[in-house]
Amino acid sequence: MGKETYLRVPILPTTVVQGQGGYHANTVNANNHNLFEEIPCLGITADVVMAATSAQENPAIAYRVATPAGSIFTQNLCGSSANLGPRRAEIRQRLNGLGITENDFLEYVAGTRFNLVYLLQLSDMLSKIETFRMEKMTIPSLTIHGGETMVIQTLPNVDEDPNVKWTDRTVQAQSPASDSTAQIGASFVFGFQLHKETLPDDAANTLALGAANWSCIAAAPDAAQPWKMLPAWNANKNCVLIGTEKLQNYFNKRLAIPT
Repeated sequence: MGKETYLRVPILPTTVVQGQGGYHANTVNANNHNLFEEIPCLGITADVVMAATSAQENPAIAYRVATPAGSIFTQNLCGSSANLGPRRAEIRQRLNGLGITENDFLEYVAGTRFNLVYLLQLSDMLSKIETFRMEKMTIPSLTIHGGETMVIQTLPNVDEDPNVKWTDRTVQAQSPASDSTAQIGASFVFGFQLHKETLPDDAANTLALGAANWSCIAAAPDAAQPWKMLPAWNANKNCVLIGTEKLQNYFNKRLAIPT
């Protein structure tokens, strides 16, 4: 498999829906739902930001991406927000000054809703908060040979309530590499690929309820024909993988992870 691992970074989403861009696709379906659950896109987050410019205390957030008939988005939609609540007037004023309103979003790259000035301002604000501060790297102090390449998989803690939303659960980092757990912890920074598990729900006999801790959509309670999750939707829930299929099979075999 070689000694090096190259990260396959997803391309910047550019799908335009209702005049606004930055989405993975115009409709969530069985083939792309993992993207909306695992990989943030500027389209969804920008919908939240645009709603924040409303004068209403708790405005509805207009996610322009469509869902299957009889379904609604859940809090598992990556980048979404349950509600905004009261906000200071200067938030709306700052966003309006950047060309962001309830109906418009000034973008520097067409179809992406990428606003460079807004990004730099956010980065500057976060850098002043201790929680988000990263250690500075001093190049001369680094070793010449570097460290061992590792693929680290995060699996939910088996002792925790499985009904907890999958992005909020406590996870355990595991790797087939020979380095110690302490070294893994020191190098592990971002874990954007977690393991999703569907709970058995014999009483309801529906996949949608068993997948409530990870699925980005659910049946609409007031729908005449509520949406039902198809087996294919559940079967590919962990198919957004990093690395080659050979690497993933090796990883799962070493850690005895069922596939």
